[in-house]
Amino acid sequence: MDASYVFLDFETSGSDPYKDQIIQVGAIKTNSGFGITDQLSCNVQLEPGKYLPSSIIENTKLTKRDLDKGVPLWNATHAVAQFIADATVVGHSVALDLGFIQDLIQPDFYCTRSMDFILNPDTSHCLKAISKRLELNIPPLDALNNAVISGILFAYYVERLGWAGVTIFKNKLVCMSSNRNRYIPPNAIVVR
Repeated sequence: MDASYVFLDFETSGSDPYKDQIIQVGAIKTNSGFGITDQLSCNVQLEPGKYLPSSIIENTKLTKRDLDKGVPLWNATHAVAQFIADATVVGHSVALDLGFIQDLIQPDFYCTRSMDFILNPDTSHCLKAISKRLELNIPPLDALNNAVISGILFAYYVERLGWAGVTIFKNKLVCMSSNRNRYIPPNAIVVR
């Protein structure tokens, strides 16, 4: 297959792309053999009037001081859109991430959370639980490390199912009761 992939994760100030914002970007571009060709990682400044909830600080370990040193949101989102270009995006709960850049780009995608839900319906589908189940030695969770884990998980499914088996998941999005999607990409095939 002659394709490129961007394994993407955002840390955000909340889960609503219409009122919250990206606070950290992690993206890794690979060729079809998963050889890394580029990466993008940065903290993002809070927009005026936005704040960082204590639950987000606790989960991400990011502080307002960290974000003050980051890049402006407009620069970050446009850099991500340019970075993705015509690549297929892969991420865990990727619809959430794509919601934050929906005005700039609407790429094809694979959602590793949806894939895991369909293939392993009776288990937890968070990255931490999947990493433990697959015995992955994971670094502390941040946007870039989450992107790496999504890449490892996607490669695992390619190895397990073959390309033909994986391509049936392209643009498929499972709407789980535990994780309601506030944004559904227009090219998504929703499975309930």
